[in-house]
Amino acid sequence: LVPGKGDLDAAVRDLALFLHQMHLKAGNPKRATEVLESLRQVEKDPVAVLLMLLSIYKSAGDKEAHFRTTRLLHESSPANFEYGMNYADLLLKGGNENGAEEVWLKLLPHQSSSVTLVNALLDRAKAHFESADPARLDRTISILRTIVGTTLLDTKEARLLLARGLMKTSRVDEAIALLQAIEGGGYP
Repeated sequence: LVPGKGDLDAAVRDLALFLHQMHLKAGNPKRATEVLESLRQVEKDPVAVLLMLLSIYKSAGDKEAHFRTTRLLHESSPANFEYGMNYADLLLKGGNENGAEEVWLKLLPHQSSSVTLVNALLDRAKAHFESADPARLDRTISILRTIVGTTLLDTKEARLLLARGLMKTSRVDEAIALLQAIEGGGYP
């Protein structure tokens, strides 16, 4: 009887996890982590391994590896709310607001009913709006267009901010139509 590829993959995974545990028990966490990193690279679905690595790096205080593993976790499951929001949070802490915004925008189609996510995007749109930079105003409009009409949290506030942005960029007809729809209680 010849084992199938799935059996071999499971055996390799089990062996790697066993080696990981043995290195930990022997007091060699660096080698234990190397084993998991090697396993992560060959796993078809590396989420479980990434979660183990994340725990190790977080408790060891290795910020660079923690950041990298959080990014990989998000990339391996881009629709996962927790992974995406954790990655966006680390991006924000590192001063990368644009990166966090991109993560939120990628999460939105999968998590359109998340109050936390939509509020983060609304806050970002407001920050763009308050800037004097015309490119940031265009970014406000782009973010708000992803929220207005596509999320359960499409609010009057978001529509008014969108209308204001349209007015500032001389898209008066669009702004008026949006404002009339708001006033009438309908949606364009």
